[in-house]
Order: sequence, then C-alpha cells, then structure tokens
Amino acid sequence: SEVGFEVGGRIISRDVDIGAVVKKGQKLAELSAVDYRNKVTAAQADLTATKATLVQVVAQEERFRILLGKGFTTRSQYDEALKSLQSAQAAVQAAEANLRIVENQLGYTQLLAPDDGIVTAAGADPGQVVAAGQMIVEISRNDA
Repeated sequence: SEVGFEVGGRIISRDVDIGAVVKKGQKLAELSAVDYRNKVTAAQADLTATKATLVQVVAQEERFRILLGKGFTTRSQYDEALKSLQSAQAAVQAAEANLRIVENQLGYTQLLAPDDGIVTAAGADPGQVVAAGQMIVEISRNDA
C-alpha cells in the first residue's frame, strides 16, 4: 500500500529506505511542523479570547435578566443580551473545534507505518515539498 501524509509540507526526514522491515506504528518520515505548531498557538489564543468574551456576556445576560425581572429594562434589550450569549457560546464551540483540527494536523506531520511490512518503494526525499496524500513510501505487508 502507498503511504503518504494527511497534510502537505516539507519533508525533514525519511527514516526508512527500500528493503527496510517496518513495524506497525513505526515512524517512516516527518514533515516540518513549525507552521502547524504556530497554527496550534493561534487556535489556543483564539479559544482563550472567545472564552473571555463568553465570561463577559454571561455576566451581561445575568444583569439584564435581573433587570427585566424588576422591570428596569425592556424585553428587546434582554433578548439582545441573550443573543450575544448564544453567539459567544457558539464562538467558543467553533474555537474548540478549530483547536482540535489543528492539533490533529500537527500530529499528521509524522508518518507512521499502518501495518507491519517491507518498504518496496520510496516516493519522496528529505527537503522535498509534498502534497497531502502523495506517496512517500510503499509498504508490502508481510502476509502478502
């Protein structure tokens, strides 16, 4: 089977050559992870910012709810505060999902053997920029 990265980037190492015997989970190659680490840092910062906004709008919604109960504000003002709360909650969920995605992408910078086998072909060398899905090595399973 042809094995390739799930993300694109510059190969910094290919740890196996043709004829190498590999075990399932063994590292075959690695991409430069600098950009992917930066994406994780940016996503973490975005999540922190959206959580801070959520804290603020939770307090605002609570104040407007109390004021509405006492008759000191209008229903439309409370509805606006409630809409802001729901938007902030959705933004936090989106930021959390984005963080999970970029963390997964960071993990994809290491190419691991899907099965035990023997490397029968190499399709890329260190220093080469590869696209997601491009064949890096070909592995024939031992049972084949």
